[in-house]
Amino acid sequence: MTSVQNILDELDCKLTKLHLETCSENLPLYHYTNAAGLMGILTSGKIWLTDCCYLNDPGEIIFGRNYIFEILKQYEKEFSWITEMEKQIKEDIFHKHMSNVYVCSFCAMYDYLPAWRYYGDDGFGFAIEFSTDFFKPNEKIDLTKNHATITDILYDDIRINEANYTSFLARSMEEIRQAITKISDVRKMDDHIISRIKIILTSHLMALFPSIKHCNYKTEKEWRLFMYELFNNGERISPPRDDDFEKDTFKREVKKTISKSIYPLITACSQKIDVPYIKMKIKPTDISRIYVGPAYASSKKIISELTELLQSLKDFNHVGIKPSNIKYNP
Repeated sequence: MTSVQNILDELDCKLTKLHLETCSENLPLYHYTNAAGLMGILTSGKIWLTDCCYLNDPGEIIFGRNYIFEILKQYEKEFSWITEMEKQIKEDIFHKHMSNVYVCSFCAMYDYLPAWRYYGDDGFGFAIEFSTDFFKPNEKIDLTKNHATITDILYDDIRINEANYTSFLARSMEEIRQAITKISDVRKMDDHIISRIKIILTSHLMALFPSIKHCNYKTEKEWRLFMYELFNNGERISPPRDDDFEKDTFKREVKKTISKSIYPLITACSQKIDVPYIKMKIKPTDISRIYVGPAYASSKKIISELTELLQSLKDFNHVGIKPSNIKYNP
């Protein structure tokens, strides 16, 4: 006889498959960063995924969350627990400015001036090219295991892709109906089982929230690797606590305006805040090339030093170096 656990595992796998159908085809992607970021990635063999509440868009995740919740309203009469689930997501997962959603940003364009200016230290930074293999679903980036995935960002073209999300939710709810029917044949439905179904659905909804941003950020041409923490009765169940995933905080200096003066640079003071992040291991073969920013592109010294660094690290001596072709004076 099929057990309740088997039915729930099957439901999780089916929703994972449906979610992956909403993601675009993976391409080589580029992570723009400053010199310190490049050194950190090369010497540690890890990338950082930052809590999305500390990114450049203060409406991160909330924009996508509200959009998805609007589509879910049509199912609230049939599944009364959806309202409670939405409330729990808002209160428990988005509490105290902690989203429990961690993001590492990439760009679909290489040697792209807006990305150099926003994220590549205004041309004094570097762009790391990650190979397509890094972004293919595998044991490291697996929704069912680590609740992490990669997808391109939808901006205010949401309406173009609305059918995608509507279809995903409709098919997900149908899978939940079938799972509930199967479970009812095995045992009586109770709050414990409903709670487990809510956890499964929440995990897949969380995978949608970071994929939608406001149109003001459209020039970024962003893709995201994102991971989110899940808790059951206060215990973290994802991502696992092991050598591949390490959670920590770092200090970031931010400007805080202390008056409403028209001279904010005079009235702003520096403040250091703790920014949560998760470090995720990468393989040396995940990096295929490093682009040198336009401010350094003609500097033989910088290129020579970067070449020596890659050779000294051994694991990365296969990585190519290419100067920017953009003419730009920061």
